[in-house]
Amino acid sequence: MKTVRITGIGMGTEEFLTKEASQALAEAREIILTDTLARRLDLSLDKTLNPDAVITLCKVSEVATRIIESSADNIAVPVSGDVGFFSLSRTVTKGLQKLKAEAQACRSSAVGAETGPGGYDARHDIKLEYINGISSMAYFFAKIGSSYDDAKIASAHGRSTSMVALTSYNKKVFALTGGDQKVHSICRELAEAGLGYVTVTVGENLGSEDERLVSGSAAEIAEIEFENLAVMLIENPHAADSSQMLRDSDFERAKVPMTKEEIRWISVAKLGIRPSDMVYDIGAGTGSVTIEMARKACESRVYAIERNPEAIELIRKNMAATGSYNIELSEGRAPEGMESWPEPDRVFIGGSSGNLRQILELIISKSTRGFRLVMNTVTLETLTEAFAVLGELGFENAEYLSISAAKSQKVGSYNMMIGANPVYIITADYCGAVGAGSAAGNAAGGSSAAGH
Repeated sequence: MKTVRITGIGMGTEEFLTKEASQALAEAREIILTDTLARRLDLSLDKTLNPDAVITLCKVSEVATRIIESSADNIAVPVSGDVGFFSLSRTVTKGLQKLKAEAQACRSSAVGAETGPGGYDARHDIKLEYINGISSMAYFFAKIGSSYDDAKIASAHGRSTSMVALTSYNKKVFALTGGDQKVHSICRELAEAGLGYVTVTVGENLGSEDERLVSGSAAEIAEIEFENLAVMLIENPHAADSSQMLRDSDFERAKVPMTKEEIRWISVAKLGIRPSDMVYDIGAGTGSVTIEMARKACESRVYAIERNPEAIELIRKNMAATGSYNIELSEGRAPEGMESWPEPDRVFIGGSSGNLRQILELIISKSTRGFRLVMNTVTLETLTEAFAVLGELGFENAEYLSISAAKSQKVGSYNMMIGANPVYIITADYCGAVGAGSAAGNAAGGSSAAGH
Protein backbone atom coordinates (compact mmCIF):
# COMPACT_ATOMS: atom_id res chain seq x y z
CA MET A 1 0.00 0.00 0.00
CA LYS A 2 1.28 3.44 -0.89
CA THR A 3 0.69 6.41 1.38
CA VAL A 4 -0.33 9.66 -0.29
CA ARG A 5 -0.27 12.80 1.84
CA ILE A 6 -2.11 15.77 0.36
CA THR A 7 -0.22 18.49 2.14
CA GLY A 8 -1.41 22.04 2.72
CA ILE A 9 1.61 24.35 2.54
CA GLY A 10 -0.06 27.61 3.52
CA MET A 11 1.29 30.64 1.68
CA GLY A 12 3.97 28.55 -0.04
CA THR A 13 6.91 29.63 2.10
CA GLU A 14 8.80 27.69 4.77
CA GLU A 15 7.78 30.29 7.35
CA PHE A 16 4.12 29.21 7.11
CA LEU A 17 4.61 25.44 6.97
CA THR A 18 3.22 23.48 9.91
CA LYS A 19 5.47 20.93 11.62
CA GLU A 20 3.33 18.08 10.23
CA ALA A 21 3.57 19.45 6.66
CA SER A 22 7.36 19.80 6.95
CA GLN A 23 7.61 16.21 8.12
CA ALA A 24 5.45 14.94 5.24
CA LEU A 25 7.65 16.70 2.67
CA ALA A 26 10.84 15.47 4.34
CA GLU A 27 9.69 11.82 4.35
CA ALA A 28 8.19 11.68 0.85
CA ARG A 29 9.89 9.48 -1.76
CA GLU A 30 8.09 11.37 -4.54
CA ILE A 31 6.69 14.89 -4.50
CA ILE A 32 4.06 15.65 -7.15
CA LEU A 33 3.74 19.36 -7.91
CA THR A 34 1.29 21.03 -10.24
CA ASP A 35 2.98 23.33 -12.72
CA THR A 36 0.97 26.35 -11.47
CA LEU A 37 1.94 25.75 -7.84
CA ALA A 38 5.60 25.14 -8.72
CA ARG A 39 5.83 28.63 -10.20
CA ARG A 40 4.62 30.16 -6.95
CA LEU A 41 6.67 28.21 -4.41
CA ASP A 42 9.36 29.92 -2.38
CA LEU A 43 12.75 28.33 -3.17
CA SER A 44 13.44 28.14 0.56
CA LEU A 45 11.10 25.14 0.62
CA ASP A 46 13.92 23.17 -1.02
CA LYS A 47 15.47 22.84 2.43
CA THR A 48 12.34 21.06 3.64
CA LEU A 49 12.03 18.56 0.80
CA ASN A 50 13.57 15.10 0.99
CA PRO A 51 16.79 15.47 -1.10
CA ASP A 52 16.38 11.92 -2.41
CA ALA A 53 12.76 12.41 -3.45
CA VAL A 54 11.68 12.40 -7.08
CA ILE A 55 10.14 15.76 -8.00
CA THR A 56 7.39 15.37 -10.60
CA LEU A 57 5.76 18.36 -12.31
CA CYS A 58 2.42 17.84 -14.03
CA LYS A 59 -0.88 19.48 -14.86
CA VAL A 60 -3.73 19.51 -12.36
CA SER A 61 -5.66 17.02 -14.48
CA GLU A 62 -2.71 14.60 -14.43
CA VAL A 63 -2.05 14.42 -10.68
CA ALA A 64 -4.34 11.45 -9.93
CA THR A 65 -2.96 9.43 -12.84
CA ARG A 66 0.62 10.14 -11.75
CA ILE A 67 -0.17 8.92 -8.23
CA ILE A 68 -1.51 5.63 -9.61
CA GLU A 69 1.49 5.17 -11.91
CA SER A 70 4.10 6.03 -9.27
CA SER A 71 6.21 3.23 -7.81
CA ALA A 72 6.98 5.26 -4.66
CA ASP A 73 5.41 4.04 -1.41
CA ASN A 74 5.32 7.51 0.17
CA ILE A 75 4.04 10.40 -1.92
CA ALA A 76 3.39 14.03 -1.00
CA VAL A 77 1.12 16.27 -3.07
CA PRO A 78 1.61 19.87 -1.92
CA VAL A 79 -1.43 22.15 -2.29
CA SER A 80 -1.61 25.79 -1.36
CA GLY A 81 -3.46 26.90 1.75
CA ASP A 82 -6.00 24.76 3.55
CA VAL A 83 -6.77 21.30 2.10
CA GLY A 84 -10.47 21.76 2.89
CA PHE A 85 -10.92 25.27 1.48
CA PHE A 86 -11.50 25.42 -2.32
CA SER A 87 -8.50 23.15 -2.58
CA LEU A 88 -6.82 21.03 -5.21
CA SER A 89 -7.24 18.19 -2.70
CA ARG A 90 -10.87 17.77 -3.79
CA THR A 91 -9.86 17.44 -7.45
CA VAL A 92 -7.15 14.89 -6.62
CA THR A 93 -9.45 12.84 -4.38
CA LYS A 94 -12.23 12.72 -6.97
CA GLY A 95 -9.69 11.85 -9.66
CA LEU A 96 -8.42 8.88 -7.65
CA GLN A 97 -11.97 7.71 -6.94
CA LYS A 98 -12.84 7.89 -10.63
CA LEU A 99 -9.74 5.95 -11.71
CA LYS A 100 -10.39 3.27 -9.08
CA ALA A 101 -14.03 2.91 -10.18
CA GLU A 102 -12.97 2.60 -13.81
CA ALA A 103 -10.41 -0.05 -12.90
CA GLN A 104 -12.98 -2.02 -10.89
CA ALA A 105 -15.45 -1.86 -13.80
CA CYS A 106 -13.04 -3.60 -16.13
CA ARG A 107 -11.03 -5.68 -13.65
CA SER A 108 -12.53 -8.95 -14.89
CA SER A 109 -10.60 -8.48 -18.13
CA ALA A 110 -7.52 -6.82 -16.59
CA VAL A 111 -4.19 -8.45 -17.35
CA GLY A 112 -0.55 -7.56 -16.77
CA ALA A 113 2.21 -7.85 -14.28
CA GLU A 114 0.63 -5.31 -11.91
CA THR A 115 -2.73 -7.05 -11.81
CA GLY A 116 -3.28 -9.80 -9.29
CA PRO A 117 -5.74 -12.72 -9.14
CA GLY A 118 -9.32 -11.82 -10.00
CA GLY A 119 -8.25 -8.60 -11.65
CA TYR A 120 -7.10 -6.89 -8.41
CA ASP A 121 -4.94 -3.85 -9.23
CA ALA A 122 -2.44 -3.10 -6.46
CA ARG A 123 -1.78 0.38 -7.84
CA HIS A 124 -5.15 1.53 -6.45
CA ASP A 125 -4.34 0.34 -2.94
CA ILE A 126 -3.78 3.82 -1.52
CA LYS A 127 -3.92 5.30 1.96
CA LEU A 128 -4.90 8.95 1.64
CA GLU A 129 -3.95 11.40 4.37
CA TYR A 130 -4.78 15.11 4.52
CA ILE A 131 -2.45 17.55 6.26
CA ASN A 132 -3.94 20.96 6.75
CA GLY A 133 -2.23 24.29 6.20
CA ILE A 134 -2.92 27.95 6.85
CA SER A 135 -5.57 29.26 4.46
CA SER A 136 -5.23 32.58 2.69
CA MET A 137 -8.49 33.61 4.33
CA ALA A 138 -7.25 33.06 7.88
CA TYR A 139 -3.96 34.79 7.09
CA PHE A 140 -5.65 37.73 5.33
CA PHE A 141 -8.21 38.46 8.05
CA ALA A 142 -5.50 38.31 10.73
CA LYS A 143 -3.45 40.79 8.68
CA ILE A 144 -6.29 43.32 8.43
CA GLY A 145 -7.42 42.75 12.02
CA SER A 146 -10.90 41.52 11.19
CA SER A 147 -13.02 38.38 11.64
CA TYR A 148 -14.47 36.11 8.99
CA ASP A 149 -17.18 34.27 10.94
CA ASP A 150 -19.75 36.78 9.67
CA ALA A 151 -18.60 36.81 6.03
CA LYS A 152 -20.10 35.15 2.96
CA ILE A 153 -17.27 33.04 1.55
CA ALA A 154 -16.92 32.41 -2.18
CA SER A 155 -14.44 31.53 -4.89
CA ALA A 156 -14.37 33.38 -8.19
CA HIS A 157 -11.26 31.51 -9.34
CA GLY A 158 -12.19 29.31 -12.27
CA ARG A 159 -15.88 29.73 -11.51
CA SER A 160 -18.80 31.78 -12.83
CA THR A 161 -19.60 33.17 -9.39
CA SER A 162 -21.77 36.31 -9.53
CA MET A 163 -19.95 38.74 -7.26
CA VAL A 164 -22.60 41.38 -8.01
CA ALA A 165 -25.28 39.11 -6.56
CA LEU A 166 -23.23 38.21 -3.47
CA THR A 167 -22.38 41.86 -2.85
CA SER A 168 -26.02 42.94 -3.28
CA TYR A 169 -27.27 40.70 -0.46
CA ASN A 170 -24.33 40.32 1.94
CA LYS A 171 -22.70 43.00 4.07
CA LYS A 172 -19.39 41.18 4.03
CA VAL A 173 -18.07 38.95 1.19
CA PHE A 174 -14.68 37.26 1.09
CA ALA A 175 -13.63 35.91 -2.30
CA LEU A 176 -10.72 34.09 -3.89
CA THR A 177 -9.97 35.47 -7.34
CA GLY A 178 -8.08 34.40 -10.42
CA GLY A 179 -8.41 33.40 -14.05
CA ASP A 180 -10.96 35.56 -15.83
CA GLN A 181 -12.22 36.97 -12.54
CA LYS A 182 -9.33 39.03 -11.22
CA VAL A 183 -9.84 41.66 -8.54
CA HIS A 184 -9.86 44.63 -10.92
CA SER A 185 -12.32 42.97 -13.32
CA ILE A 186 -14.67 42.10 -10.46
CA CYS A 187 -14.52 45.67 -9.16
CA ARG A 188 -15.20 46.98 -12.65
CA GLU A 189 -18.29 44.81 -12.82
CA LEU A 190 -19.43 46.00 -9.39
CA ALA A 191 -19.01 49.64 -10.41
CA GLU A 192 -20.90 49.14 -13.68
CA ALA A 193 -23.76 47.48 -11.81
CA GLY A 194 -24.12 50.46 -9.45
CA LEU A 195 -22.05 49.12 -6.55
CA GLY A 196 -18.98 51.29 -7.08
CA TYR A 197 -19.37 52.72 -3.56
CA VAL A 198 -18.72 49.45 -1.66
CA THR A 199 -15.43 49.12 0.24
CA VAL A 200 -12.92 46.59 -1.10
CA THR A 201 -9.77 45.36 0.65
CA VAL A 202 -7.36 43.27 -1.41
CA GLY A 203 -4.55 40.92 -0.38
CA GLU A 204 -2.03 40.04 -3.11
CA ASN A 205 1.03 37.74 -2.91
CA LEU A 206 0.18 36.95 0.70
CA GLY A 207 3.07 35.78 2.84
CA SER A 208 5.73 36.73 0.31
CA GLU A 209 8.16 39.66 0.08
CA ASP A 210 5.87 41.18 -2.56
CA GLU A 211 2.80 41.09 -0.31
CA ARG A 212 0.43 43.97 -0.97
CA LEU A 213 -2.67 45.08 0.96
CA VAL A 214 -4.85 47.71 -0.73
CA SER A 215 -8.17 49.21 0.32
CA GLY A 216 -10.59 51.58 -1.40
CA SER A 217 -13.97 51.78 -3.09
CA ALA A 218 -14.79 49.29 -5.83
CA ALA A 219 -14.61 52.13 -8.35
CA GLU A 220 -11.08 53.03 -7.15
CA ILE A 221 -9.81 49.42 -7.00
CA ALA A 222 -11.11 48.83 -10.54
CA GLU A 223 -8.32 51.13 -11.78
CA ILE A 224 -5.52 49.05 -10.18
CA GLU A 225 -4.13 45.89 -11.83
CA PHE A 226 -3.81 42.76 -9.68
CA GLU A 227 -2.25 39.36 -10.26
CA ASN A 228 -3.89 35.94 -10.20
CA LEU A 229 -4.95 34.35 -6.91
CA ALA A 230 -5.36 37.56 -4.93
CA VAL A 231 -8.08 37.61 -2.29
CA MET A 232 -10.60 40.34 -1.60
CA LEU A 233 -13.02 41.47 1.08
CA ILE A 234 -16.09 43.41 -0.10
CA GLU A 235 -18.10 45.35 2.48
CA ASN A 236 -21.56 46.67 1.61
CA PRO A 237 -23.27 48.37 4.58
CA HIS A 238 -26.41 48.84 2.48
CA ALA A 239 -26.80 45.18 1.46
CA ALA A 240 -30.43 44.18 0.87
CA ASP A 241 -32.12 41.42 2.87
CA SER A 242 -32.84 38.75 0.27
CA SER A 243 -35.36 37.02 2.56
CA GLN A 244 -37.59 40.08 2.89
CA MET A 245 -40.74 40.18 0.74
CA LEU A 246 -41.31 43.42 -1.14
CA ARG A 247 -44.56 45.39 -0.97
CA ASP A 248 -46.09 47.35 -3.81
CA SER A 249 -45.14 50.52 -1.94
CA ASP A 250 -41.46 49.59 -2.33
CA PHE A 251 -41.68 50.19 -6.08
CA GLU A 252 -42.08 53.23 -8.25
CA ARG A 253 -44.57 52.47 -11.05
CA ALA A 254 -45.63 55.74 -12.77
CA LYS A 255 -48.04 54.69 -15.55
CA VAL A 256 -46.47 51.28 -16.17
CA PRO A 257 -48.64 48.24 -15.26
CA MET A 258 -47.35 46.35 -12.22
CA THR A 259 -48.03 42.83 -10.96
CA LYS A 260 -49.74 43.23 -7.58
CA GLU A 261 -47.87 41.92 -4.56
CA GLU A 262 -50.19 38.95 -3.81
CA ILE A 263 -49.96 37.69 -7.41
CA ARG A 264 -46.21 38.39 -7.44
CA TRP A 265 -45.59 36.38 -4.29
CA ILE A 266 -47.59 33.37 -5.53
CA SER A 267 -45.98 33.48 -8.99
CA VAL A 268 -42.43 33.60 -7.61
CA ALA A 269 -43.22 30.87 -5.09
CA LYS A 270 -44.50 28.66 -7.96
CA LEU A 271 -41.13 29.07 -9.71
CA GLY A 272 -39.29 27.60 -6.72
CA ILE A 273 -36.15 29.66 -7.38
CA ARG A 274 -32.94 28.45 -5.70
CA PRO A 275 -30.06 30.81 -4.86
CA SER A 276 -27.85 29.59 -7.72
CA ASP A 277 -30.59 29.45 -10.40
CA MET A 278 -30.29 31.37 -13.66
CA VAL A 279 -33.61 33.14 -14.21
CA TYR A 280 -35.37 34.83 -17.14
CA ASP A 281 -38.01 37.56 -16.89
CA ILE A 282 -39.79 38.30 -20.16
CA GLY A 283 -41.91 41.43 -20.17
CA ALA A 284 -40.43 42.91 -17.00
CA GLY A 285 -42.75 45.95 -16.64
CA THR A 286 -41.79 47.95 -13.55
CA GLY A 287 -39.38 45.24 -12.44
CA SER A 288 -41.41 44.20 -9.39
CA VAL A 289 -41.33 40.48 -10.30
CA THR A 290 -37.78 40.84 -11.67
CA ILE A 291 -36.50 42.15 -8.36
CA GLU A 292 -38.49 39.64 -6.29
CA MET A 293 -36.88 36.87 -8.35
CA ALA A 294 -33.43 38.48 -8.13
CA ARG A 295 -33.65 38.27 -4.34
CA LYS A 296 -34.45 34.57 -4.54
CA ALA A 297 -31.59 34.03 -7.03
CA CYS A 298 -29.28 35.75 -4.54
CA GLU A 299 -26.13 34.00 -5.79
CA SER A 300 -26.90 34.25 -9.49
CA ARG A 301 -28.56 36.57 -12.04
CA VAL A 302 -31.90 37.45 -13.58
CA TYR A 303 -31.92 38.24 -17.29
CA ALA A 304 -34.82 40.58 -17.98
CA ILE A 305 -36.22 42.08 -21.18
CA GLU A 306 -38.76 44.88 -21.59
CA ARG A 307 -39.76 46.76 -24.73
CA ASN A 308 -41.12 49.95 -23.06
CA PRO A 309 -38.32 52.56 -22.63
CA GLU A 310 -40.23 54.21 -19.76
CA ALA A 311 -40.44 50.87 -17.98
CA ILE A 312 -36.70 50.28 -18.49
CA GLU A 313 -35.93 53.47 -16.60
CA LEU A 314 -38.36 52.47 -13.84
CA ILE A 315 -36.67 49.09 -13.46
CA ARG A 316 -33.27 50.75 -13.06
CA LYS A 317 -34.67 53.10 -10.40
CA ASN A 318 -36.35 50.22 -8.57
CA MET A 319 -33.16 48.14 -8.68
CA ALA A 320 -31.25 50.94 -6.98
CA ALA A 321 -34.04 51.64 -4.47
CA THR A 322 -34.24 48.00 -3.39
CA GLY A 323 -30.50 47.25 -3.61
CA SER A 324 -31.03 44.43 -6.11
CA TYR A 325 -28.27 44.73 -8.71
CA ASN A 326 -27.99 41.13 -9.96
CA ILE A 327 -30.18 41.87 -12.99
CA GLU A 328 -29.03 41.99 -16.61
CA LEU A 329 -31.54 44.31 -18.28
CA SER A 330 -32.26 44.44 -22.02
CA GLU A 331 -34.56 46.75 -23.96
CA GLY A 332 -36.43 45.13 -26.83
CA ARG A 333 -39.23 42.85 -27.90
CA ALA A 334 -38.63 39.21 -26.97
CA PRO A 335 -37.24 36.93 -28.27
CA GLU A 336 -34.95 39.45 -30.03
CA GLY A 337 -31.86 40.06 -27.91
CA MET A 338 -32.22 36.82 -25.93
CA GLU A 339 -29.94 34.73 -28.14
CA SER A 340 -26.81 35.44 -26.07
CA TRP A 341 -28.43 34.75 -22.70
CA PRO A 342 -27.13 31.74 -20.74
CA GLU A 343 -29.26 28.63 -20.28
CA PRO A 344 -32.04 29.23 -17.72
CA ASP A 345 -33.26 27.18 -14.77
CA ARG A 346 -36.42 29.24 -14.22
CA VAL A 347 -38.46 31.34 -16.66
CA PHE A 348 -41.17 33.90 -15.90
CA ILE A 349 -43.28 35.42 -18.68
CA GLY A 350 -45.31 38.46 -17.71
CA GLY A 351 -45.86 39.61 -21.29
CA SER A 352 -45.00 37.98 -24.61
CA SER A 353 -46.26 40.67 -27.04
CA GLY A 354 -47.82 37.96 -29.20
CA ASN A 355 -44.54 36.04 -29.53
CA LEU A 356 -45.16 33.26 -27.00
CA ARG A 357 -44.32 30.36 -29.32
CA GLN A 358 -41.14 32.01 -30.68
CA ILE A 359 -39.99 32.88 -27.16
CA LEU A 360 -40.50 29.35 -25.85
CA GLU A 361 -38.88 27.77 -28.91
CA LEU A 362 -35.75 29.88 -28.39
CA ILE A 363 -35.57 28.98 -24.69
CA ILE A 364 -36.05 25.28 -25.47
CA SER A 365 -33.20 25.45 -28.01
CA LYS A 366 -30.88 26.55 -25.17
CA SER A 367 -32.05 23.94 -22.69
CA THR A 368 -29.92 20.92 -21.80
CA ARG A 369 -31.15 20.38 -18.24
CA GLY A 370 -34.79 21.53 -18.40
CA PHE A 371 -36.49 24.50 -16.76
CA ARG A 372 -39.62 25.55 -14.90
CA LEU A 373 -41.97 28.07 -16.46
CA VAL A 374 -44.50 30.40 -14.86
CA MET A 375 -46.71 32.66 -16.97
CA ASN A 376 -49.17 35.32 -15.87
CA THR A 377 -52.05 36.55 -18.03
CA VAL A 378 -55.32 38.40 -17.55
CA THR A 379 -56.89 37.50 -20.91
CA LEU A 380 -58.69 34.35 -22.00
CA GLU A 381 -57.03 34.62 -25.41
CA THR A 382 -53.52 34.27 -23.95
CA LEU A 383 -54.72 31.50 -21.63
CA THR A 384 -56.08 29.57 -24.63
CA GLU A 385 -52.87 30.16 -26.61
CA ALA A 386 -50.72 28.99 -23.70
CA PHE A 387 -52.79 25.81 -23.31
CA ALA A 388 -52.17 24.92 -26.95
CA VAL A 389 -48.52 25.96 -27.22
CA LEU A 390 -47.37 24.24 -24.02
CA GLY A 391 -48.93 21.00 -25.16
CA GLU A 392 -47.44 21.19 -28.65
CA LEU A 393 -43.93 21.99 -27.37
CA GLY A 394 -43.82 19.09 -24.92
CA PHE A 395 -44.21 20.82 -21.55
CA GLU A 396 -45.24 18.62 -18.63
CA ASN A 397 -47.10 19.02 -15.32
CA ALA A 398 -49.04 22.03 -16.63
CA GLU A 399 -51.22 23.75 -14.03
CA TYR A 400 -53.68 26.58 -14.68
CA LEU A 401 -54.62 28.65 -11.65
CA SER A 402 -57.13 31.52 -11.50
CA ILE A 403 -56.55 33.97 -8.65
CA SER A 404 -59.04 36.64 -7.58
CA ALA A 405 -57.95 38.86 -4.70
CA ALA A 406 -59.71 41.58 -2.76
CA LYS A 407 -58.04 44.03 -0.40
CA SER A 408 -59.57 46.25 2.28
CA GLN A 409 -59.74 49.95 1.53
CA LYS A 410 -60.95 52.80 3.71
CA VAL A 411 -64.14 54.41 2.34
CA GLY A 412 -65.33 57.13 4.68
CA SER A 413 -65.78 55.51 8.08
CA TYR A 414 -66.01 52.00 6.60
CA ASN A 415 -63.55 49.41 5.33
CA MET A 416 -64.57 48.02 1.95
CA MET A 417 -63.14 44.96 0.21
CA ILE A 418 -62.06 46.13 -3.25
CA GLY A 419 -61.58 43.33 -5.77
CA ALA A 420 -58.82 43.19 -8.39
CA ASN A 421 -59.16 41.65 -11.83
CA PRO A 422 -58.62 37.87 -11.84
CA VAL A 423 -55.18 36.70 -12.96
CA TYR A 424 -54.30 33.34 -14.49
CA ILE A 425 -51.04 31.80 -13.23
CA ILE A 426 -49.76 29.03 -15.49
CA THR A 427 -47.03 26.68 -14.27
CA ALA A 428 -45.29 24.00 -16.36
CA ASP A 429 -42.03 22.04 -16.56
CA TYR A 430 -39.92 21.51 -19.64
CA CYS A 431 -37.90 18.34 -19.20
CA GLY A 432 -36.94 17.67 -22.80
CA ALA A 433 -34.08 15.18 -23.02
CA VAL A 434 -33.65 15.35 -19.24
CA GLY A 435 -36.56 12.93 -18.75
CA ALA A 436 -39.19 12.82 -16.08
CA GLY A 437 -36.93 13.82 -13.23
CA SER A 438 -36.30 17.29 -11.86
CA ALA A 439 -37.64 20.07 -14.04
CA ALA A 440 -34.43 22.01 -13.76
CA GLY A 441 -31.07 21.14 -12.24
CA ASN A 442 -28.15 23.29 -11.27
CA ALA A 443 -25.23 23.51 -13.67
CA ALA A 444 -22.23 21.58 -12.41
CA GLY A 445 -19.86 23.98 -10.67
CA GLY A 446 -16.28 24.13 -11.84
CA SER A 447 -13.57 23.35 -9.37
CA SER A 448 -10.69 25.63 -8.66
CA ALA A 449 -7.25 24.38 -9.58
CA ALA A 450 -5.56 26.04 -6.62
CA GLY A 451 -6.36 26.00 -2.92
CA HIS A 452 -6.18 29.02 -0.65
